[in-house]
Amino acid sequence: MAPWCFHSADRLVRDSALDCSSVKSGFRIKGVFEDNGCSIVLGSDPVKAVYGEAYVEKLIDARSYDAMATLGAHIEAAAPLPGEPALGLPIPLFVYVEALTWLAQSVRSGAWTYFEATPLLRQEAMCQGLAQLGGELFMGWYCFGMRHWMDSSRMRELDHWLDESEQVQEAWLASLLDSHRARVKELLCARIEQVVG
Repeated sequence: MAPWCFHSADRLVRDSALDCSSVKSGFRIKGVFEDNGCSIVLGSDPVKAVYGEAYVEKLIDARSYDAMATLGAHIEAAAPLPGEPALGLPIPLFVYVEALTWLAQSVRSGAWTYFEATPLLRQEAMCQGLAQLGGELFMGWYCFGMRHWMDSSRMRELDHWLDESEQVQEAWLASLLDSHRARVKELLCARIEQVVG
């Protein structure tokens, strides 16, 4: 069954091409529609997706790249300050979202493209977040990319590491989610009463 998605002018439609990850934070409630573990809080202002704990737990426990990417999209969409370098997210959740972006973009088109496109303040926030979380291996390679992104021969080293360490990357991301599960649920599983206030 396709999810309910906000379409326009307070109208919900079922559309299999859309998912709840595209929903942004919202304000006043006119109605709540639930389907597939996601509640859409609909009002005259933008909408807020409120996810069921079972749905979030299922994504965390799946330990698959697709589930991790879906959860990353939900977390990024729920970021309270999207214009800030760390998106206003708790450090572990910001590092998770940014690591997904870094790793995915690097695999698709080379690590240099991530560093070229990502603002320096965001890169610095990521480096600091990795340091706070004790992610020495990832911090070392991430900071290496920050320093050498314009040197194609040095970036080949990073690209090689990224290609060879895919299982390590996925295990680290899954571990990050496991150890910060409560923060993920706090961000994504707000109760309707919290949204109304």
